[in-house]
Amino acid sequence: MTELLRDRRSLLIMFGIPLLLYPLLLLVLGSVVQDKAKKFAIQFAVVNVQGAEQAPKLISMLNDPKNQVKLVTGLSQGEADKLLAAGTLDAIIEVPAHYQQDALEAREVHLTLRVDTSRTSAIFMEKKIDALLEDYNQWIVQQRLRRRGLPGDLATPPTYKTQEAASAGQTFGRYIAQSLPVLLLLTGMLGAIYPAITATTSEREMGTLETLLVTPATRDELLFAKAGIVLICGLVTALLNMVSMALVAWRAYSSIQKGPQPPLDISIDPAALALAYLAAVPTLIFFTSLVLTGGLLARNLREANSYATPMMLIPVSAMLIAIADPPTSPGLLVTPVANTTVIIRDVLTGHASAGDFLLAFVSSCLYATLVLSLASRLFTNEQLVNPAWEPISLKLLHRRKRQGPRRFPAVDEAIALFAISLLLNFYVAPAFLPLKFLPMLTCVEVLLILGPVLLFAWLGRYNWREVFSLRPPRLSGLIAAILLGIGSIPVVAAINYAQMRWRILPPDPEHERMQDRLFDPALIAHPYLAPLVIGLLAGICEEMQFRGVLQTAFIRRFSPAFCFIVVGFLFAFAHLDIPGLPLRMALGIAFGWLVWRTGSIIPAMLAHATYDSVATAFAAQQLIHQGLNEASSAAPTAPAPQIVIVGIAMIVTAILIARPPPHRQNPP
Repeated sequence: MTELLRDRRSLLIMFGIPLLLYPLLLLVLGSVVQDKAKKFAIQFAVVNVQGAEQAPKLISMLNDPKNQVKLVTGLSQGEADKLLAAGTLDAIIEVPAHYQQDALEAREVHLTLRVDTSRTSAIFMEKKIDALLEDYNQWIVQQRLRRRGLPGDLATPPTYKTQEAASAGQTFGRYIAQSLPVLLLLTGMLGAIYPAITATTSEREMGTLETLLVTPATRDELLFAKAGIVLICGLVTALLNMVSMALVAWRAYSSIQKGPQPPLDISIDPAALALAYLAAVPTLIFFTSLVLTGGLLARNLREANSYATPMMLIPVSAMLIAIADPPTSPGLLVTPVANTTVIIRDVLTGHASAGDFLLAFVSSCLYATLVLSLASRLFTNEQLVNPAWEPISLKLLHRRKRQGPRRFPAVDEAIALFAISLLLNFYVAPAFLPLKFLPMLTCVEVLLILGPVLLFAWLGRYNWREVFSLRPPRLSGLIAAILLGIGSIPVVAAINYAQMRWRILPPDPEHERMQDRLFDPALIAHPYLAPLVIGLLAGICEEMQFRGVLQTAFIRRFSPAFCFIVVGFLFAFAHLDIPGLPLRMALGIAFGWLVWRTGSIIPAMLAHATYDSVATAFAAQQLIHQGLNEASSAAPTAPAPQIVIVGIAMIVTAILIARPPPHRQNPP
């Protein structure tokens, strides 16, 4: 591992760029900018006036030294144009005939100011000339008023003062929000890429990897040790670059206050920078796993470098997202790299919410886990030390053999299924919005939720009966499912009311309005069919994914309690409703326990379908009796205590009567 820290390329990127390059650039660029600002502040603008005799007052103002303008006379139009193109003149003012006389008589007249903005000096000189022309226009208005017997001070407009609502830290965050995300991700990947190649491809090429694999340490331990060193290099590189860039940018913007511009109220917010760095950590783990995977796939350094080139385009995409500056949305918050870019921007500008941060952070951790799992699969492959092994080959395109026993899904496969289904719901589901509600819901549930499940099961040759718990349940299990589904409705309603009353994770009004726009017209049009379809689709399609593939994958590796909690959290997370996450997680845990207890997925499907159908049926009846407008504007009411007690009793009864299937007396 010490070879990784002796690599000159790694040390140069980790320490050389942030500690030497940025301060050096600040010294050079800062001095150049300040010298130019000072030079232009005292430099006179060279101006020629065509038709000077038509505006005598303007000429007298141009000749006043306090306006910092040098007037050049005696030039024809052609000569003035040549001098402007050559840079000898900064501007040409064209005055039409009888301009001042017509302006004093309130006729419509116009001056023409010509500048060459391709020159840097034109920006500074134009400001001086604009200020002078504003004074000249003010004088004309005063003369108009005096001709009409009114005091000239009536032409003085009222002033206003702009007050900055953002804090000094938010102002500074706005200046660096476009550059910091790409800097964190790009430098973090640069800091990790050379140690990763050294730890994988170089050892494989030199033959030292085979010696390392015969040590008492397991392959997973060796991989995590290598990944830890590579990750530390990436994290340290990103941290040093962030601190260095923040200090350099703060120093550069602070120096602007010495110029002619108004002073900037800026300061570094250490808490915002710390949160921005924390938000980038999962994505940096993702990049670390990615470059380790590339290093394991490569047979030599040349291949490793060829793999590294397209990988570098991934963090660069953060720059395009930062420039586009899209509004924060749940879809972006679950998209790799984009979520980190968006949440860092929101954190730096003080507009990030806890829910958005959690959504981006958890989704980034999910993708990092997937890629790290892929690296683990490669590192634990027995062919790793075989020089002729080609992990990436056209042979994979051949039709795979369908021999061998049926298998169970691995944890990383289940997580990949969840991530793919989640992204499909964000980027494909909007295409179904032009459809009516029930066809749209059918397409989303069947194609985007159940479809990937069936595809994974077919490609992975899953044992359908065992993976999806497709066993006939006892009658007691079905009764328990119905009791659990119906009994949960008043309990959830009571908790929802308390949550809103005490402002504990209050619901998002915009999210509720969007749900009402989707559901309410369908419930009014089809008060009996819509609840039935909603319950059946959700109960079958969602349970096949969460209590089928995901729960089976997790329960084979972890304890049942841990499995229920994780899968329940993913079930709630998929709805992307942070206020409703605890309650949906509790329902997911209950459905998971029901599958484990009864040995069949059918009771969980029935409980899920019952809960959704009965709850939406109650909502449909309320809409019909109260009307759409009245129901949407009505304040939420607490369910009767007697109904809540009955609901609790039904849940307890469901827990007591649920039994394992006949072939198994005790749950696994």
